Amino acid sequence: MLQIEPKCTILEAILQKQLSEPEAPEVADFRYVDFDGMIYEVKTKEDAPGALFVGVSLPGFPEIMANGGTEMLSSLYGPYVNADKGSNDLSLKLTWASLPAVPAEREKIATLVANIKVNLLAAPMMKAIQGPRSHSPQTRLSHSNSLPH
Repeated sequence: MLQIEPKCTILEAILQKQLSEPEAPEVADFRYVDFDGMIYEVKTKEDAPGALFVGVSLPGFPEIMANGGTEMLSSLYGPYVNADKGSNDLSLKLTWASLPAVPAEREKIATLVANIKVNLLAAPMMKAIQGPRSHSPQTRLSHSNSLPH
């Protein structure tokens, strides 16, 4: 089945199920490859009880990170970004001790994580759009005057 949506609904369903539990799962090991080669992994680690790890691998990841991805990750996923990414391009760590107790808030986290691909892919475009705004009005005017009419 080919599923084309802005978010990974399979990842969202897995995370909603896992995050709805009052305690972290003892064992979780899911792997999903999207139609465009993006790989999602959801797993637990023996040396990190009480945590669930979401690994992501995406073709073009270094270029995305160099063009706005780093800022986007920091602003949207900051508290969850895990330095130990293993074989993935990116790892998020969801720790039960730091998750909100309210189920609706946990669902929001599941949806945020399920939207990681669209957010990563949008980061370079957002950087490009915001780039010209950082110029002074005079700089923008001089650029517009140099365009052919």
